[in-house]
Amino acid sequence: MSGTDRVRRWSATDVFSMMRNNPQGAEAASNRFTRMLDDARQREARLVDFADALPRLTESQLVALGQSGMLGKPCGLVIDLLTRHGHLAILGIDSTCPICLTSLLALLAEEETAIAMDSPAHPIEELGVTRLAETCGHIFCRKDIREWLFQGNTTCPT
Repeated sequence: MSGTDRVRRWSATDVFSMMRNNPQGAEAASNRFTRMLDDARQREARLVDFADALPRLTESQLVALGQSGMLGKPCGLVIDLLTRHGHLAILGIDSTCPICLTSLLALLAEEETAIAMDSPAHPIEELGVTRLAETCGHIFCRKDIREWLFQGNTTCPT
């Protein structure tokens, strides 16, 4: 099938035009519209499930991935000591989210603060840092990658 032969998906405008132009087909159009809404709800639910299943990264995981702290992969003892004493950012590079350019450590601190509060400023599912571990392995803040996915994008933003 060539690009010009492809069938276009129905829109709500198509359904309402069908109802207006063909009163006898109003029930069929209504049924089609109901199916479209159900499909949209199912897509939304799958997106929410996918986004919620993205891993929440910790500071020590960022260090192990070479995204924060010292360059390279330090041994577990070094990671534990630095994490315990909160000095990870002092020792080297702190990567940023490639979308919003916010420091990954700042995003983790924001998440930690929000969890300690009774009423965080942002929804808890949008806080913190995640990694697209199943595909490319790139690291993003959870808020930006959720927005990217809910805009209908299906590829990595980088």
